[in-house]
Amino acid sequence: MRVTNNAFSGAFLNSYNSLLSDYLKSQKKILTQRKYSRASEDSASAAKAAHVRKSLENLDIYDENLNTAKDLYYAAEDALYDIADKTYLNVKSKVVSVQDTMDQTELDIIALELEQQAEHMVQDMNTDFATRQMFGSASNDKTPFTVFSRIEIEMADGSVKIFGNETDTAEVGGNEITLLEAGSIQTDAEGNISANGIALTETANGLYTDDSGNLYAETPAKYYDSDGNEITDLANYLGETYYSSPDKDAADTIKFTVNGSPDFSPTPNERIVCYNDIPVDLMGDELKNAVNGSTIKYYDDKGKLVETKEINYPTTSGGADGFPGTKPIYVDIGLGMKYYPDGTVNPSTALNMSLNGAEITGCGTDKDNDSLNLIQLVYDTAAALRRGDKATVNRYIDKLDEANSKVMDSITTLGVKQTNMQMYLDRNEVYRINLCEKQNSIEGVDIEREITNMKSIEAAYNASLSLGSGILPKSIFDFV
Repeated sequence: MRVTNNAFSGAFLNSYNSLLSDYLKSQKKILTQRKYSRASEDSASAAKAAHVRKSLENLDIYDENLNTAKDLYYAAEDALYDIADKTYLNVKSKVVSVQDTMDQTELDIIALELEQQAEHMVQDMNTDFATRQMFGSASNDKTPFTVFSRIEIEMADGSVKIFGNETDTAEVGGNEITLLEAGSIQTDAEGNISANGIALTETANGLYTDDSGNLYAETPAKYYDSDGNEITDLANYLGETYYSSPDKDAADTIKFTVNGSPDFSPTPNERIVCYNDIPVDLMGDELKNAVNGSTIKYYDDKGKLVETKEINYPTTSGGADGFPGTKPIYVDIGLGMKYYPDGTVNPSTALNMSLNGAEITGCGTDKDNDSLNLIQLVYDTAAALRRGDKATVNRYIDKLDEANSKVMDSITTLGVKQTNMQMYLDRNEVYRINLCEKQNSIEGVDIEREITNMKSIEAAYNASLSLGSGILPKSIFDFV
C-alpha cells in the first residue's frame, strides 16, 4: 500500500510541475510577445529571424549614411547659395559700376572690395561641417582652397611653370645677379671660394662669378633708398628701387627693382587660387605633370616664400578629378553595392558623397587664357582694376556670369540629390515595415490564442491543485 501511495504522489507531482512550467512559459510568451526566448526552442524560426534582424540592422546603416549625406548636401547648398546669390551679386554690382571716367583711386577702391568678396568666397568653400571639409572631396586633412601671390612649379622633367607676381630683380651695372644666403660663401685653406657647391671667383668687393659668368652676391644686411637713406621697414617701402649701399652709383652696389605691383609696392597684388595645393587654372597635361612628382613653392601676400611641397599624386586625368584628393567617397545606401573586377565600386550601386570644389567653382582656362574658376576670376578682375585695365574688366563680365552659372548648376544638382536621398529614406521605411511584419510572423506570438492556451493550462493547474488535496497528505499539500 505504501508503494501505491508513493506512485500516486510521484505521478501527481510530475503532472503538477509540468502544468506549472507550461503555465509560466505561456505567461512569458504573452509578456514578451515572442514565441521563444532561446534559439534552441525553435532553431528553424531563429535562423530565419536572424536574417531579418540583419536586414533591419543594415537599414539603420543605410539610413544613417543617407541622413549624413542629406545634412552635408544641405550645408553645402547653403554655402554655395551664399556665393552664387549674395556674394556674387555684390561682385557683379561693383564690376558693372566701372566707368571710363573713373580715376585710379576709384578703381583701387573697387579692386579692394572685390578682393574682400573673393576672400569671402574662399571662406565659404572652406566651410567645415562636423569636422569634415565639405568641398575638399576625399581630402579631409587640409584646407581645400588656399590663395598665394606667386607659385613656382618644378615638374619632374625639370620644366618650370610660374603663376603670379614676378619677384624683385637684383642687378649690378645692368647685369642680373643671384643672391645667396648670408654666410653661404666659403673660402677653404687653399683660397678656393664656393657657395652651395658652386665654384666662385671674386670679381669685386662682395661680388662673385661662376664659370659661366653668372654674378653672385650674399644677401645684404641693410638696404637704402635712392637718396642714400637706410630703409628700416622694407615691407612698407613704397619706392620703385632700393640699393645695397648708400652710394647707389658704386660699381658693386646691387640695385633692386620692385615688381610686386604696378605702384611698385613690395606687397604683391596678384592672387593665385589653389585647390588641394594645385592652382585651379591648371588642366590637361600640365595638371597631370604638376601632380605626378613635382616640387611647388608657395609665396604669401608679402611675396615671401612660405612653403615648399613635394607633390606626388599619380593620376591619368587632366580634368577636375585630376586634382589631389578627388577620389570618390562611396557609401552603401541599400542599392546593393557592387564592385568591378579591379576592386573599384560600381557608381550606380552606391552614393558618392564627395564634393569636388574644383569642379563646382570651375577649373582650367578658356581660349583667351582667362580662368574658368569663379574665385580666380574675381581676383583677376581686381588685379585688372589695379592696373587700370578697364577693357579687360569689361571682358570679364560675361565670363564671371558663366562661372557663377556653373555654381548655380551645382546647387541644382545638390537639390536633385537631396530629393533622391528622401526617396531612398522613404523606400527604406516601407521596407522596414515589411521586415518588421516578417519578423513578427516568425518570432511574434498570437496573443489571443496564447491567452486561451494559458487559461486552459490555468484551469488544468487549478484542477490539479484540487486533486492533490485528496492524494497528498495534509501537511505535504499545505507545504506545496
